[in-house]
Amino acid sequence: METATCTVCKRVLPVTEFHRRARSATGYRSECRTCQREQQRAYHARKVAENPLHWREVYQRQRPNGPGHGWHGARIADAIATEATQRETEVIVGSLLGDASLTYSQRSVTAVLRERKTTKAIPYLEWKAAELGRFGARLTPHTARIHGREYGGAFLKTRGSPVFNDWYPVFYGDDRQRRIGYRAIANLTPLSLAIWLKDDGTLIKPYGKSIHPSYAICSERFPRADQQDIVDQMAELLRERPTLVPIHGAKWRIYLGVAATRRMAELCAPYWQPCMAYKFPYQELLP
Repeated sequence: METATCTVCKRVLPVTEFHRRARSATGYRSECRTCQREQQRAYHARKVAENPLHWREVYQRQRPNGPGHGWHGARIADAIATEATQRETEVIVGSLLGDASLTYSQRSVTAVLRERKTTKAIPYLEWKAAELGRFGARLTPHTARIHGREYGGAFLKTRGSPVFNDWYPVFYGDDRQRRIGYRAIANLTPLSLAIWLKDDGTLIKPYGKSIHPSYAICSERFPRADQQDIVDQMAELLRERPTLVPIHGAKWRIYLGVAATRRMAELCAPYWQPCMAYKFPYQELLP
């Protein structure tokens, strides 16, 4: 296979890793797809820092003759929000603490939010899609095949928006590993906590003489230091301190004791969806 050297990262890569460029002597761009994408992100991040209305002006330039003109992304510019309300922000934060992720397509400079749920949780996913409707959120059926068995479900996916670009460095480090930035911690509210618990919460049923449940949050994909910071924020929100419990290897998980679980139920009750009742069926603890 024919190869070329990227002028930015200096790697020797197959030509399929370079975008075509008719005016170039080789027929390809000099930088690889990855480097070009990083350059575009850095450029637009710098422009947004200089001018918060940068994306709105970009959309207006791409459709100078009004909606329906210009490239395909410009045709939906009026339908896609470039700023989030407080409630949308809380839904985004709760989702990204939970099962959702942010991704870039190879030819896009705006991130999209994606999340998959099983068939049982599709009504919950529909509720979340309605909450993020201004970002073009939609559901598509999806079947996963695991060890020869098929599991039905659906994907939620939004359109690209600069709102998600702003959240990307909050939840992903330079090495693209998951993290929890301060901005996310500051936006932890009863709504975002309820979404996080519905995505990653695990009910620990009573046993022995105990009649009250406790709760665990599958937070081990985040660094321990970030988990400790969000535990501190949860302690202020719940007025009860969760704890970090070691699990396999060097991983840690957030644990809510009986008192913290009861307080969580009181705060999050207005945001529980009927389809997610199995995550917390103890109605006697709810207000």
